[in-house]
Amino acid sequence: MKKVLIIASSPRKNGNTDFLGQWSADIAQQNNYETEIIYLRDYRFSSCIACGACNQDGRCHVKDEMIPMYPKITGSEKIIFAAPIFFQALGALPKALIDRTQCYWAAHYVLNEKVIPDEAFRRKRGLFALLCGATNLSDTFICAEKSLKVFASTIETKYEGGLFFPEIDEKGSIAEKPDVKEQLTLALNQFFQKQV
Repeated sequence: MKKVLIIASSPRKNGNTDFLGQWSADIAQQNNYETEIIYLRDYRFSSCIACGACNQDGRCHVKDEMIPMYPKITGSEKIIFAAPIFFQALGALPKALIDRTQCYWAAHYVLNEKVIPDEAFRRKRGLFALLCGATNLSDTFICAEKSLKVFASTIETKYEGGLFFPEIDEKGSIAEKPDVKEQLTLALNQFFQKQV
């Protein structure tokens, strides 16, 4: 069965990106995807320690709760990355996860290996971003989106854009915004149904 991984990266339980992740799971299931949400706050993992060990074999050698996330990242056809904006960028949790995919960068660029060996599967892969920020400045989402584009490239998936919600800060306030579910449904139906 087709798999979608939803990465909910807020440190706050039942926050706005949690809502977006849960709604996304419902839409994914309606599109016949096996769905898993991982809440990064529930995992204990460090940031990348720049040990360089992954340059030898393309695997991370830091033994913590990031290890079980690697096969989820590479085994999912679609990835939805839901994150709040802190100080005009991704917060510590999602950035730590992205940095820990240095092993995939090493596999690809140092060892000249494919992260996703199955070419047909690789072509189907896509990443969609869901971001919430307290401000409505024109550059609120630029830094986070840039990091997610590089992350997508590193894990050999195509960045398919996203939905960005400014002026969302108070816990649960996304649920009070009109048309958010409609926007999400329209965008994700297109994301899930897109053919290679």
